[in-house]
Amino acid sequence: MATACYETKRQGLFFFKNCIRYSAESQVYTETANQLGHDIGMLLKHYRRAITKTEAEEFYNITPDSV
Repeated sequence: MATACYETKRQGLFFFKNCIRYSAESQVYTETANQLGHDIGMLLKHYRRAITKTEAEEFYNITPDSV
């Protein structure tokens, strides 16, 4: 019987492809949502859009005129 990320076979423990990566992503989403005071649905609705490298660089290069 399959559970979360693995199932037991006679030979031992069998992990599904990418299950550890998916588990880590789920944990990060949950922790981030909790830190922001959102549930996961709200987090994905408002923050899921990927941004380009150029957009990220422009954002992090914002500085006051006097600097």
